[in-house]
Amino acid sequence: MNVVFYEMEDGTVPARDFIFSLDDKLKAKVLYVIDNLEARGSQLRMPYSEELTVGSSNLAPPPKSKDAERNY
Repeated sequence: MNVVFYEMEDGTVPARDFIFSLDDKLKAKVLYVIDNLEARGSQLRMPYSEELTVGSSNLAPPPKSKDAERNY
């Protein structure tokens, strides 16, 4: 699986820009989850992903994290 971020008409990629604006520790956590998603695709399960509907998943921060969940 290849994770592709939405690119705006002006060439900006808001999700990527947001991720790289995070402090190093939080950025590492987010990139770890994205790497797992790329490696495992739809097989990625809790605590990193939860199926919402068929074909749609919710990426969540690892347990005990106070960060907000992200829907993709």
